[in-house]
Amino acid sequence: MAGNTDALALVRVPTPAEEQKRILSRQREPLQGQVQPVAAQGRRLLLSQGYRDNKAWWPSPRWDKRRQKLPPWLVERLEVFGRVLGRLKAELDAATTALEEAALRSRSQRPGRPER
Repeated sequence: MAGNTDALALVRVPTPAEEQKRILSRQREPLQGQVQPVAAQGRRLLLSQGYRDNKAWWPSPRWDKRRQKLPPWLVERLEVFGRVLGRLKAELDAATTALEEAALRSRSQRPGRPER
């Protein structure tokens, strides 16, 4: 450091309670980030076998129709991705709901702020 007073800086460490408030959004973000790559893996598998699907392939009414036209081995492999997507989306929905509820509680606990 040799006399450099800017080399180190004091930082405020969040309290455990502050970290707990942030965990909902921090947990939701990676869940959201995992949905698209898993869905893309399913689309790539379809494309590798000559089937093109630009839209969401799982879950959808289109999947029920499409699976009837696909070879059974391909349906089996795609359903692996589908189960992962289903679980990710369920966890993402739960995290989103919890985050929205926490925001409403936080807003209602602030004095002098009107409800919307």
